[in-house]
Amino acid sequence: MLAALLIVAVLAFAWLLGRTERAAYLGIAAGYAAADEAYLRTDSSMAFVMARDRHFRALVVGCRYDFNYDPQFGRARSSERSSPRRVRSATLVDCPGK
Repeated sequence: MLAALLIVAVLAFAWLLGRTERAAYLGIAAGYAAADEAYLRTDSSMAFVMARDRHFRALVVGCRYDFNYDPQFGRARSSERSSPRRVRSATLVDCPGK
């Protein structure tokens, strides 16, 4: 019982922290237009989708960001590189040439 509770606590903590991927933002991916979210083009091999909120409006093309997204557990990890990651927030790292 205690072991199961500890496992649940560790998974909840990992989900709250999220995962972070550093990538350069290259604009919105064409062909994936939606009213409330945008697919992001980046230099990373991962696909990102982000809500059109204040974090999205603050993105500058050509700058590098730390994209924080929800982690995936279990079978969802098998398609980790192909399925888009839902970005929670984007933190500016640097902006070369600006």
